[in-house]
Amino acid sequence: MYGIAIGSGTDIAIESADIVLMKDSLLDVVSAIDLSKSVIRNIKMNLFWAFFYNIAGIPIACGVFYNAFGLKLNPMLRCASHEFKLCMCCNKCFKT
Repeated sequence: MYGIAIGSGTDIAIESADIVLMKDSLLDVVSAIDLSKSVIRNIKMNLFWAFFYNIAGIPIACGVFYNAFGLKLNPMLRCASHEFKLCMCCNKCFKT
């Protein structure tokens, strides 16, 4: 259970609330809930792709598959791809 306070409420309510709405409109509660669901969905998606990327990329960069499949990745390219992934995740975070 989460506490929601309105900005014009008492100081005790504002201090103890998890979410403080700055306006006096109760319709902002729906917007706050939708925003929180969108942020959580974005976090879960970024975590999924980060785990998938690391599970696939780290063994290839280390040369684990070189003997079996001939796959080898230069560590500099791995770093560049990691920075690209980081930029894409940050870009996705600012879209919400």
